[in-house]
Amino acid sequence: MTGPAIERLHTMQPVMEDVAQFLREEYERTPTVSFKDARNIRTEADVEAEAKIRTKLEQLFPKDAVYGEEGGLSGHKHPEGVWFVDALDGTTNFACGIPVFCAQIAYVKGEHVVLSIITVPLTGECFPA
Repeated sequence: MTGPAIERLHTMQPVMEDVAQFLREEYERTPTVSFKDARNIRTEADVEAEAKIRTKLEQLFPKDAVYGEEGGLSGHKHPEGVWFVDALDGTTNFACGIPVFCAQIAYVKGEHVVLSIITVPLTGECFPA
């Protein structure tokens, strides 16, 4: 991993820790659930967690684009790279009170995944790569 990639990784780890804390707190509440389509649900926590990550990415890396599961594509029209965000992977588990879910981001430049961070809110685990 190159210097700029490591800097991005270190910059985003605290952001992901904040999102993990947010999801821990939200997990203790009764979720507000809506349907994306006939099979897929979304919670307010999905939308809010993605918005937190998206806002930070757009502030920290304005030359990049962001593609989120909930909000689609935004950011720079000719990006240096694209951040892929699934701020609450395991929404059904989360909404049903099953303690198996995570938050994850990946940075892709060209055809190469440069870095990824996965956090598991309820265990406090973080897997940067």
